[in-house]
Amino acid sequence: MKTLVNKNGTKFVRVPDKSKHEIQGIEDLLKKGWQFTSKANWKHNCRDVGGKNGQVKKSKSKAR
Repeated sequence: MKTLVNKNGTKFVRVPDKSKHEIQGIEDLLKKGWQFTSKANWKHNCRDVGGKNGQVKKSKSKAR
């Protein structure tokens, strides 16, 4: 799985890279100006950001 960010840094995409077709899709995005980024960057800026107010989502771990 690869993580890419657009040239403005506003959109992130996670794409699989196992088949030839998926790799071609990654190459197409790179030609359009997208760049590879770290998974940590994606987590911080995309995945862990909550609703419209920008609060961080809390993990759903079980209480012991």
